[in-house]
Amino acid sequence: MKFAENVKNRIAPLIQNGFLWIFGGNFAAQFFGFISSVVVIRNLSKTDYGVYVDASNIYSYMAIFIGMGMISAILQFCSENVTQERKISIYRFAFSMGSLFNIFLALFIFAVGSIYKPDGAGLYLRMMCGYPIVIYTNNYLQMTLRVKRKNREFGLVYIVYAVTICGGNIVFTLWWGIAGLIISSYFTQIVSALMAFRFLKKAGFFEELAMPAPKLATDGKREISGYCMLCIATDFVTTALVLLDITCLNYVLGDAEILADYKVASAIPSAMMFVPTSLVTYFYPLMVEGYSQNPGRFANQLKEYVRVFVGVALLLLIIMFAFAPIIIYIVYGEKYIGVVPIFRILCVNFFVNAGIRKLLTNAIYVMKRVKINLMLASLAGVLNIVLDLILIGKLGSQGAAIATVAVTVFISVLEAAYVMHYLRGKGTADELKTE
Repeated sequence: MKFAENVKNRIAPLIQNGFLWIFGGNFAAQFFGFISSVVVIRNLSKTDYGVYVDASNIYSYMAIFIGMGMISAILQFCSENVTQERKISIYRFAFSMGSLFNIFLALFIFAVGSIYKPDGAGLYLRMMCGYPIVIYTNNYLQMTLRVKRKNREFGLVYIVYAVTICGGNIVFTLWWGIAGLIISSYFTQIVSALMAFRFLKKAGFFEELAMPAPKLATDGKREISGYCMLCIATDFVTTALVLLDITCLNYVLGDAEILADYKVASAIPSAMMFVPTSLVTYFYPLMVEGYSQNPGRFANQLKEYVRVFVGVALLLLIIMFAFAPIIIYIVYGEKYIGVVPIFRILCVNFFVNAGIRKLLTNAIYVMKRVKINLMLASLAGVLNIVLDLILIGKLGSQGAAIATVAVTVFISVLEAAYVMHYLRGKGTADELKTE
């Protein structure tokens, strides 16, 4: 009875604060997205899927610039203890600047698709050119729900997104192949955006947005734009780390089937990142608030989070590593059974990312030391390219996976060292102020 009561006492705040809604939403998005990807992969040839992976990989580099980083600005600056008028000004500035930039980005993606070879991948890129507009609108509305701590509503939007993308991907792909997969993404983004819009309208956000508020001052615009530029640069390099393996494999080996194999091997470890992502989604506004109130004590808060992240990541690593052959066979079929060694290597990479790096990277964002994230991400990108070019030639796909793990471990150590050093200095400063 006492044990049950303790469990209840621990779970109750999570339900009340909306964490379980966030976790459930992220889980649903990853689960249903994963299910749909399995159906898609099983119904496409390795060659066709490899061409789509090529196009999607190129698009992903450009997708980093969606909204010019304004989504990150909303989460950071609107979560701080500032006046309502300033928040309104930030919301307006972020939407107008982000939307305008996305029009130019859409045209750029279409232009790249028009000249990209092979022609099949180029066609898919042209079809993706409208993504920035619908994705930014959806992300803007969802991020506003997060900032306003509408965690239940945010979770529901994610769940609807998950179900819609799963059904859409399966149905549209069976009808129209890869083209149907792209159409499904448009459909899902629009449905999610409409749902988030409805929740925000009910909460009075748009009446709030229409309230009198001064335009963001030049200094404010400069601060936000500078933060966004650093976030974009960091996100570009960070995302490149995920994409570099595919890019280098395509450059060195140039085999669509090898691209398909590597993409399949990385699918499950990538999908499981929803766990730390859910935790960060819930804790990030709290981390920003806690750090802004008392930077010196933020280290203790961070230590508690590390224990949770590492424990959960370790459990998932053990399961995926031990049952790797069974998982690959059941999920993807016999034709992909050869990817098990790569899968296991990438599971180790998942553990380091999920248990340590995901939290530390966001902690550095919270501390507004964005340049540090950029420097570390840039270093990681350079190291990954060098190791990829060396190891792929010797070990093939496994070489790419090993390079990724080595870089992730190295950068995580540097992040941990920096965070501890910086927060130790903040703690000393606070003690001196107290004295």
